[in-house]
Amino acid sequence: MKILYLTPFNPAIRDGGGYLRSAYMWKALRSIGIVDTVVVSGDGEPYRDMKERIWTSSVKSAFRFRLRLLFLQLLSAFRCRMDWAFLDRSEILKLLGCESGDYDCVVVRYEYLARKTAAWKIAPLFLDFDDLPSEAFETIYMPKMSMIVGKVRLILLKWWERFIALQCAGVWLANPDKLDELPLSVRKSALRNIGCTPSRDYDTGKWHDNSIVAIGAYGYEPNRVGMEWFLSDVWPIVRQRIPSLKLHVVGSIPECHRATAEHWAGVQGVKVLGFVDDINSVYEKALCSVAPVTVGSGTCVKVIESATFGRRVLATPFAARGISVEDLERLGVSVFKNADEFSESVLKLLSENTGERSQRQLAIKAYANRKFSFDSFRDMVADMVLDRDGLSRSCAQ
Repeated sequence: MKILYLTPFNPAIRDGGGYLRSAYMWKALRSIGIVDTVVVSGDGEPYRDMKERIWTSSVKSAFRFRLRLLFLQLLSAFRCRMDWAFLDRSEILKLLGCESGDYDCVVVRYEYLARKTAAWKIAPLFLDFDDLPSEAFETIYMPKMSMIVGKVRLILLKWWERFIALQCAGVWLANPDKLDELPLSVRKSALRNIGCTPSRDYDTGKWHDNSIVAIGAYGYEPNRVGMEWFLSDVWPIVRQRIPSLKLHVVGSIPECHRATAEHWAGVQGVKVLGFVDDINSVYEKALCSVAPVTVGSGTCVKVIESATFGRRVLATPFAARGISVEDLERLGVSVFKNADEFSESVLKLLSENTGERSQRQLAIKAYANRKFSFDSFRDMVADMVLDRDGLSRSCAQ
């Protein structure tokens, strides 16, 4: 089987949830067949690695092709652009840098990339929505707009989601609760997010009683908004009740948000570590992690990742969405809505004896690594792609 994979991220980079999912998708597809990977971006230095069959293609290069694309720019305010919609299949493949077009299917990360490249014209299209764009728009951007403008844009965005989904042979969503928002006729499946995995020498039994950790890519607005809320509304009250408690903020911070990070570092009990090379040592030292996300979309990958490292998670209701009640319990996730609930959860953890805590951490780690493993992720991808025509896996291969 020959697969064309379109993604905005180089599979070798794993700096955040979106990067990780793109890398895991690439790895899963390579277990199915031969994969040509095109990193579609608007900038960056071009490169071509034929050993790994990865190369770049700039979306901006489409603009030199046809003036007929120009009017589509007027629709960009409504997120309705389809830059390559009027190009035929051979022109699209040329823009993508593909020497041959004999693909059995094309797999695309994100709705906007399928929309811009009209990928359904190339071969049967499998789209990883990851998160529905309308969910992020509704929680992040719509509150900043006038009611009428926000509702109009939301209606248009949901229409485009449905339109793109109907062009697909199958789609994946990270949040199973959102599957019903796509047309009934569309073949769809919940493809769970998975995070980084522990190294072989990771020691679940290590921890520092006074240390909790928040991990995220802070170039992503929902992570910044959540941390701002946590540090202003929750953390000061928690510190009054548990003065010895420390918070370590870990994750990449773009230069444009350095001032924000410096403000966080000035809060009592908070240490901003930024990007770290060894995530294992971060989780080893932590009593638990916190996921203070209040807006965004999809599912919070750091909730799953923390459990994979055997650490309990204190999560907002928004960060815990898309995960069943049973899974939340077995993953050691405690949901908090305010500072008092957060404090009570931490005090409960601190009251555990060493043996009780170690046993619970090992059970959480074992369940997370079984339920949210790469193997299960890969099998979900294979089930969708290889059965696109009702064929068995053996026939497809």
